[in-house]
Amino acid sequence: MTFQQLIFAVEVANCVSISKAAEKLYTHQSNVSTAIKQLEDEFGIQIFHRTKKGIQITASGEEFLTYAREILNQKSFLENIYAVRTIKQTNRFTLSSMRSFFLVEFARWIQDAEPSDPESNTYFRLVKHSFRHVLEDVASNRAEMGIVFVQKSMENKVKKLASVKNLSYHKLGESQLNLIIRSEHPIMNQKLDDITKFTYVVSEEEENFNHLFDESANGVFKLFKEMPTHIISTNDSLACEEIVAETDAFHISSVPRRRTKRYRCISIPFGEEDAMVAFYYVLRKNYTLPPIAEGFIERLKDFFSEYAVY
Repeated sequence: MTFQQLIFAVEVANCVSISKAAEKLYTHQSNVSTAIKQLEDEFGIQIFHRTKKGIQITASGEEFLTYAREILNQKSFLENIYAVRTIKQTNRFTLSSMRSFFLVEFARWIQDAEPSDPESNTYFRLVKHSFRHVLEDVASNRAEMGIVFVQKSMENKVKKLASVKNLSYHKLGESQLNLIIRSEHPIMNQKLDDITKFTYVVSEEEENFNHLFDESANGVFKLFKEMPTHIISTNDSLACEEIVAETDAFHISSVPRRRTKRYRCISIPFGEEDAMVAFYYVLRKNYTLPPIAEGFIERLKDFFSEYAVY
C-alpha cells in the first residue's frame, strides 16, 4: 500500500468515476485502475463495483475509504506543521487539563499575547484528561504544563504524586463545587435536597461510576443524602451541557458556570466543607516556563479570584 494508491482510491470515490479521477489527478486511467486493483488484491476486498454506468462503492469499500481518508488527513496535517516554506520557526506549547472550560481562557491568552519575535509562529494544543493522565502527560514531556484539581481535603494527593513523578506543583486558586441546572428548573420551587430525584449527568474522561464526579473527588458522595435515581455518564462535555440546558437533569461542576446566549444555566454552590476544590498547575522540576505561559498563569489566577471563589 502506498500513499499514491490511497489518493487514487479516494479520488475515484469522490468523482464516482475512474476516468474523471484520472483526469483530475493528471494521470492515465490505466494507472488509476492498476492502483485500485493492487489495493483490492493486497487487502482481499472489493472496493468498487464496475458497471456499464460507472462505479459503485461496496460496503467493504466504504469502510476502507474511511481509513484511507483518515491516513491522508494525517499526512496532510504533518506536512502543514513541518512545511518550512510557511513556518520559519515554530514554538510548541501543550497544556494538559482536567477541565475543558480553560479552553476559553487559553484562547484569550493566545489572542492577547504579544509574540517576542514577529517572525515566529507558535503551535498551541490543549488536551483534556483525567487527573492521572494530566500528571503523566507532564512527566513524560507530552505537555509543558498541566492543570489539576482535587477536593481541598485531599490536597496531599497532589503533593505525593507530584513528588513521585518529579513534578513541581503550584496553587492557582480555590472554588466550591457547584450544582448546575437550567434557569427554569423545577427544583427552584422545591427543597434542594430533592435534586437526587432528577437525572444526574456526569462528565468523565474514564468510566468511573464509583466516584460520580472525578477520580480525585470521591467526596461528592457526601453531598447527597441519597443517591440520584438516574445517572448519565458521558465523555463529551458539550453533550453534558446540552442535556442540562434542555432537560431537568443536573450536573456538578468544579467552578460556577457563566451564563451564555446558548446555555441559560445557573450555578448553586454547595455550602459543605467537603465541597471546596483546590486547583494547581504542575510542571516538570527545573522546567522554566516561557514568558507567554507565565502570562497565562496570571490570567488563570485572576479567573479564580473573580469567578471561582465564594
